[in-house]
Amino acid sequence: REKSFVLKLDGIPVDFNFHLSMKPNTPNKRVTDGFTLIELLTVIAIISILAAILIPAVGVATDQVKGAQTRSFFNQIATAINEFNNVYGYYPTFGGNRSAIGNDTLFVLENSQDTDHLLKTLAGRDYNGIELSQSDAAIYNPKRRQFMTFVQNNFATDASTGNVSDQIGDAFGNTNIVIIMDYNKDGSLPSSAFATAVSLADASVSAVTPEVSGNVYATVAIYSAGNGEIIATWE
Repeated sequence: REKSFVLKLDGIPVDFNFHLSMKPNTPNKRVTDGFTLIELLTVIAIISILAAILIPAVGVATDQVKGAQTRSFFNQIATAINEFNNVYGYYPTFGGNRSAIGNDTLFVLENSQDTDHLLKTLAGRDYNGIELSQSDAAIYNPKRRQFMTFVQNNFATDASTGNVSDQIGDAFGNTNIVIIMDYNKDGSLPSSAFATAVSLADASVSAVTPEVSGNVYATVAIYSAGNGEIIATWE
């Protein structure tokens, strides 16, 4: 509001204007809301329950992905071995590092030398990618044919250094792998050929053995321990 007053000073009119505010001068009041202790504990409990449900589910999904990757890798090896047989008319002996299982044969990957034998046989090259010498070719792959290409992901990680090791492994880091071949070419592998246990990268976990009843109708079968459950080409 404005008020106007006219005063006369020594006969001279003087006009005074005043602005009057009717708004009360009250301090600003800030209202804040927060969680009570009960509400906070309730939220924590809900989060804990969700974590208990979701974390195991994520672990199972991860194991399933790794299992699929391992099975795919093993099938590639099996295909390469069968192609080797198609070219040479016999299954590879991997430099003599094999065992007879009845009328069939079994090869166990346990160390870097075994990996070297496998690479020379199926890739026609050694671990460093160097083409086979004449003497190695005569033992492993006479025509130096490349039946399979191995990539970095096919090799396990060295637990002590964190670097890629010189051993191939499954997606769980296991380097103990069994390969069984239909050496007598009858189109099947007997259950007795699957008696070899395979160990896990985690040495504190017991080795596992496939549960096979009856013959497996395959020319090449490969398996490893996975995450404590056998990962195999025939499943």
